[in-house]
Amino acid sequence: MILLIFSLLCLLSASQAQDLTQQPFAHGSEVVEAVVDLIRENCIFPEENRFLRRWAYVKTRDGTLPSASGVHGGIWKITKGFFQRTKNDVVLQPYLDKINKLLGRNWLDVQWPELVKPLYSGLAAVLITVQQMHAQNIPRIPPEVELQGNLWFKFFQFGESAYNYTATVNLMNQGCKGNEAIDMVFIIDSSSSVNPDDLVRVKAFMTNIIGEFNIGNRDTRIAVIRYSTQVTEAIRFSDTQTQSNIIKMINDINFEAGSTNTAGALDKARITFTSARSDAVKVAVLVTDGKSDDFINTKHSTDNLKADGIAVFTVGVGKLIDQTELNYISSSPACTHTYTVADFQGINALVEEIQHSVCRAPLYANFTVTCEIGRCPPYAFPLPSIGLTIQANITCGGVTVYSSVSQAYPGVAASDKQVVVQYYNESEFYQPGVENQKYLYVKPEDHLIFGNGPCLLTLTPFQGQLRHTVYIYCEENGVRRNCTEEELCPGGKVHNSYNPCTKENLATGKTRFPYPGDNTKFYICQSSKAIIASCPEGEVFAPQCQLCYGKNQPVITNCNASNINSKFDGYCTTENILAGKYYFTHPLDIHLYIQCDPWGNAYVMSCEGDLIWQETKLSCEKRDTLINPCLHMDQQGNERFYAYPLDFHKFIECNDFLDPLVMSCPAGLMWSDCIKTCMQRARIPNNCFIDPNGPLASYIPTAQIPP
Repeated sequence: MILLIFSLLCLLSASQAQDLTQQPFAHGSEVVEAVVDLIRENCIFPEENRFLRRWAYVKTRDGTLPSASGVHGGIWKITKGFFQRTKNDVVLQPYLDKINKLLGRNWLDVQWPELVKPLYSGLAAVLITVQQMHAQNIPRIPPEVELQGNLWFKFFQFGESAYNYTATVNLMNQGCKGNEAIDMVFIIDSSSSVNPDDLVRVKAFMTNIIGEFNIGNRDTRIAVIRYSTQVTEAIRFSDTQTQSNIIKMINDINFEAGSTNTAGALDKARITFTSARSDAVKVAVLVTDGKSDDFINTKHSTDNLKADGIAVFTVGVGKLIDQTELNYISSSPACTHTYTVADFQGINALVEEIQHSVCRAPLYANFTVTCEIGRCPPYAFPLPSIGLTIQANITCGGVTVYSSVSQAYPGVAASDKQVVVQYYNESEFYQPGVENQKYLYVKPEDHLIFGNGPCLLTLTPFQGQLRHTVYIYCEENGVRRNCTEEELCPGGKVHNSYNPCTKENLATGKTRFPYPGDNTKFYICQSSKAIIASCPEGEVFAPQCQLCYGKNQPVITNCNASNINSKFDGYCTTENILAGKYYFTHPLDIHLYIQCDPWGNAYVMSCEGDLIWQETKLSCEKRDTLINPCLHMDQQGNERFYAYPLDFHKFIECNDFLDPLVMSCPAGLMWSDCIKTCMQRARIPNNCFIDPNGPLASYIPTAQIPP
């Protein structure tokens, strides 16, 4: 009898994730967010007040509009003329110094065709914005969407009207969809320099911020500290955590004049956080209009609060603030955690910016953490000089874990490493220490859930790199010896540590291999790393052709496909394939679409009959409606939005092919055709459900105007 005895920890090593922010023609909301994050976190243009993010969405829907595919100028659609102006302007030098450091090259050497890389297009947008602000004596980009729309129309001359900008921005997905569990403490200044009316405005500010969060003991919890000379805990985490009750308690907060005891308020916040949940992101938002009574004590209190793993944001109001003090209190980098406004009347304009930042704040942890798949926050683990190893395991299903030392919110668009964690396999990855980088940022993303949920992911940090010694030997009649290949892999059955990405295979050009035991999966080689990918739903992997075939697959003869079109290979990246993205809009014909195969080739496919490709449904469908006002849209894309006469809870958006798409307003809102946005019924005049001067005016006599 032969016994195979081994002590082997099956580890899925991390692959090096490609940076989509510098990949030509990469697109999508994740890519745009990653570009904006890089620009802000490197303090290149942190005061942009979501303008860059909105610009990308308004102009090209984050690069997904057909008109944005395969053209120079990139996601932000920068014209050659505007780009050339960024080359020799002394006003831009402070920005160029930071950009050159980020890119590792001189911006003056960048050519206009390179703007198909999203990061380059976004950086060009920054430089153009700074130039326009300087030329028009605009001190800062206003945070209000309406004021940004006016600037867009008056000064940037991008061929879009103000209402198109505002209406399109209002369609963007908002609210917190990243962190599910947050313990947030507002610290509000009630000193003598703040009058009672200003306190009312601050209370409205807090109410508006929490409006986009799910308030509850399992989700976001709210506490409020009011301070002047005395410090009062106005709302505790132990209070009833419903949105209605928290709003009522905020409105009941009284004004109490006095000095500015900021240090005492930070100390009280630290005590409040002792009742915070261990698995919740901890965030403090300080609102003040002046300098603290004692900066030395404030610094000590700040250090203690941050040492407890609290993400701190500050809002400075008026001319009496101390910018240096606010920057010290804020988490790093201060440029993305410190906000200032001229007066309390303008504080509500910061609501969306702070909501977005709080939603992406990490949970600082130097301990083992466990989260439910679908509710995992981003993490920030302290990164020692000897490096950090993260071990990961999951109770069911699978998840992709992204990590980065420079990207505070790593993901599919930008990360240093990624590892797929699967049930029955413990995974780990090692990050060496990096000079001037204090944290390793880690973000789990949903991958696969099966079995009886919930599926729980556990991440355990270890200082340094773990060493694993593997002993494998066979024992026969009490005598140990080396095992034969057949004994190690009987019948060709491989262990979980199987890696087909050998030097020999790679040397022959093979980069796709079957996955043992499951023909709906296959391996993709990235260098010597083997990444598991899945075929499109309903298809299986054919090893002889290194492709998936079946439902929706073009006819393949002898592993050759006549409709391969290399012009569109930029869509068929490894990252898109791993993310299950195989289908894309054709940039020139709405009756066509692009389908990718597993090895990165692009196929131009045709819809049947009069069907058209609809990206949102990833299929060929009939037109949403025969009502088509889009012929009135001009070449610049103006007049893109119209009423939908059959249902005022919906509206028509025209794509670049002059084809009408029926879109839905957010729940509870209706379309106002006069100002081109969704709003409450009570605010819409009866003559504004359909613009009486627009192309759909003929529908007014038969339209059912809601009561």
